[in-house]
Amino acid sequence: AICSLLRRGKSPVYTDDASIPVFAQKCNQPWGITLEKVKFLDRSALDRYGETLKLRSGDVVVNSTGTGTLGRVGVFDEGLLGDYPFIVPDSHVAVVRIMQPFESKYVFHLLRSEYGQGLIFSKQTGSTNQKELPAKEIALFLIPIPPLGEQRRIVKDIEAIISTTNL
Repeated sequence: AICSLLRRGKSPVYTDDASIPVFAQKCNQPWGITLEKVKFLDRSALDRYGETLKLRSGDVVVNSTGTGTLGRVGVFDEGLLGDYPFIVPDSHVAVVRIMQPFESKYVFHLLRSEYGQGLIFSKQTGSTNQKELPAKEIALFLIPIPPLGEQRRIVKDIEAIISTTNL
């Protein structure tokens, strides 16, 4: 296993109290993660999440519901929180918490690749407009895991290419 947590978030109860943001699919955009249009969790529903479902830096987040958004992948960074104490995922986002000695950005780039997207779309279930990617299917993905140094080199090379081509 390369992850210590692999599960989808919970169905939130929303409030106008802008205290605890909820990470929804719209936070996970093709160009990166944004909390610009985030909604907020009602404190009465917080106990359903527990400490483990609060997103941490390095968590790979995968949109797991809906045609057009299913398969979008991001890497969360706590620096995005600003003044928010933490953020919790909703039920349409799968959280993949990568363990050491694995590189979360390697897993992120792999899942964004043609190979990774092929894995994701081959395991989707449901009707045309309500496709789902169950967390148990993500757990079965067979992905190549080179040694840690090679994972870091691959990430560095991919990010160098991206920064020069604005992909």
